[in-house]
Amino acid sequence: PADLLNGRPDVRRALREAAAQSAQIGVARADFYPRFGISGFIGYTADDIRLLFEPSSLTGYVLPSFQWKILNYGRIVNNVRLQDARFSEKVYQYQQKTLNAGREVEDGLVGFLQSQLQARSLAESADASSRSVELVLKQYEEGLVDFNRVFTIQTQLLAQQDQLATARGNIALNLIAVYRALGGGWHSTEQRLARPVHFRCPIAVDP
Repeated sequence: PADLLNGRPDVRRALREAAAQSAQIGVARADFYPRFGISGFIGYTADDIRLLFEPSSLTGYVLPSFQWKILNYGRIVNNVRLQDARFSEKVYQYQQKTLNAGREVEDGLVGFLQSQLQARSLAESADASSRSVELVLKQYEEGLVDFNRVFTIQTQLLAQQDQLATARGNIALNLIAVYRALGGGWHSTEQRLARPVHFRCPIAVDP
């Protein structure tokens, strides 16, 4: 399944960066609205230090605050557009990371399967060459062929065995490539620690 790619660190990082940038759009839009706040103080004041902690010395005040950046409307709009553009860039980077990850997994799987088929064919060819060597050795012992024929068949057998060993090594290498392309393996749904991140997307994102 395609969601296995979410286990890759680079894909997860790109997704988190896009989600974080999505939050920055909301922060930028918040400047369109006024902000209200309350500050206050409570303590003791007295002209005489001996009366400082008397109940009558207790004092305090509350100050409301109001802030609205409406005069910077153009700057706020430009900032929102900037954050939107950065978010679009992060989404594009996430798409590229995901597509690249899918390509690496597909390449690894194709290589793994092709290496198995190649190893199977080479194993059959090596077995046939091994039987040919046995046959030509008997013919050589009976004087029907010279040693050059034996040498040629044995050389072909060694070359095929070498190719077979290489193909079997490629099976392991391609399996490692698949494992790495999936971010080091995969887990069942219950074992996944990373949960999908949902964010507002202003542009079309193909699954």
